[in-house]
Amino acid sequence: MRHLGILVLVLGSYTCLSSAQENIRQVDFNNFTYPLSGHLLGHDRLEWLNIPERAQAKKQPIQLVKGSNLTKTSSFVMDGKEYDQYEGFTLESVKFADLTGNGEEEAIVVLRYHTGGTQTTNYVYVYTLG
Repeated sequence: MRHLGILVLVLGSYTCLSSAQENIRQVDFNNFTYPLSGHLLGHDRLEWLNIPERAQAKKQPIQLVKGSNLTKTSSFVMDGKEYDQYEGFTLESVKFADLTGNGEEEAIVVLRYHTGGTQTTNYVYVYTLG
């Protein structure tokens, strides 16, 4: 399996789902576990990700529940109102298209990584049933 990653603004991966679904639209991407490797922020180039090799880095996968895995990191008060800050991932969108030209749709899933501050990074995963 090959995995494509555009890091800094986007991380992309291409993988096959081995499941009982007959249609990619049946996959519940809101409650799904996504692979993660490399740094969360600070990427400056496109690179191929090979998840089995990088699994040795012992990165915890991203496990979304109801489209989120946010953890409250802090809060601050501004103009008398308290604001919470969170770190983690949220599901931003899922789109479907035939990217490979094989007549089958693939899912393009966008996750956003929230740092707990003002910086965010988008991770793009492309999945196909295979």
